[in-house]
Amino acid sequence: MIPDTTLSVRTAWRRLLVPVGVSAVTLTGLALTVDTDGLIPAFKRADPWLIGLAALKLPLLILLWSLRWHLVIRAGKTRVPFRYMIHAALVRAFFNNLTPGVSTGGEPFGAWYLSKRTPLTFREAVASTAAERMVQGMGMVVLLLATVFVCLPILPVYSGSLGVLYAGMGGFLCVVGFLFYVSLFRFHYLRSVLETLIGLVVRAMPSLRTLWDADRVGEQIDGFYSAYRTYLKSPAAIGAVTALTFLQAGLDILQPYILFQALGVSVPLPLLLLTANLSRILGIFAFTPGGSGLIEAANLGMYHGLSTLSPDVILAETILFRLLNSWLLWIVSGSVTGMVWSSNPVSSPLSERNDNEKAPVSTRCLLAHRWSAR
Repeated sequence: MIPDTTLSVRTAWRRLLVPVGVSAVTLTGLALTVDTDGLIPAFKRADPWLIGLAALKLPLLILLWSLRWHLVIRAGKTRVPFRYMIHAALVRAFFNNLTPGVSTGGEPFGAWYLSKRTPLTFREAVASTAAERMVQGMGMVVLLLATVFVCLPILPVYSGSLGVLYAGMGGFLCVVGFLFYVSLFRFHYLRSVLETLIGLVVRAMPSLRTLWDADRVGEQIDGFYSAYRTYLKSPAAIGAVTALTFLQAGLDILQPYILFQALGVSVPLPLLLLTANLSRILGIFAFTPGGSGLIEAANLGMYHGLSTLSPDVILAETILFRLLNSWLLWIVSGSVTGMVWSSNPVSSPLSERNDNEKAPVSTRCLLAHRWSAR
């Protein structure tokens, strides 16, 4: 049956209303608190070619996200078509911006999509994305420490700013370090808690029993954890994800640098590096769709306190940055999510087949593929 793409796009646009509305309110509030007499002239002076160059960051990021996840799965000896990785990364990105906290919460949805399109089971797909995100977090810790030791001696950071900086850095390191330590060495402490919580949710929502067997939750958690450790202990996966995380950090610095150049000003690279890393830290604690408000406020404060840029230029760069990142990502990922959701014969992740039923189907698909390759 041919999917109704018109309905898919319409559904995707409806899903964009909440995050776009939140960001619009955030940017409106910022505009009302800043003298905007020079904002329109700042946009008129902007170089459209440089803005177009900065817009290339989004397709490069989507490629990096897909490649990073793809390499983790390859380290687990599973072959997955790369186009499905791109779809899964966009599905994950879309739901990441609809859940509390920035860049979190969409992993189960991306994993569910992979489990529908590839030989991976749902728990294997969740384990792969969990391992990828954990290694990414450890790479972020390395970047954060390097940023603090390199940038602080150069920039005129005052004692008040240092207190906020060290508090945010300490909280970020504690969260990531605790998750990494527990996930590898003390998972048995969380196992009983997860088993109880998942069991209660499954019994309260019978439709979830296609994903979780209420009588075998502990056994299924053990299966997920075994796959997770396999991915996380792979040197190839750790090296690939770390390298691509550093490359993504380079893009995060390069884009605002190009945007400021488009507006006719120059910003020191150490300031951009410090601001980019602080945005990631604050994004974890920004419990709004997209985490927009806290990040924009932090960027404004950093640029205003540590540079001689005018408020109009700072606000213009903030608007362009949000437009070329969150808004454009919501449009692309929302449209792709709506189309792949509607084109799938099963309409929601709650109707996913049990993994035990999926294994024979995956085996038949693999055998058929190998036979056709001959």
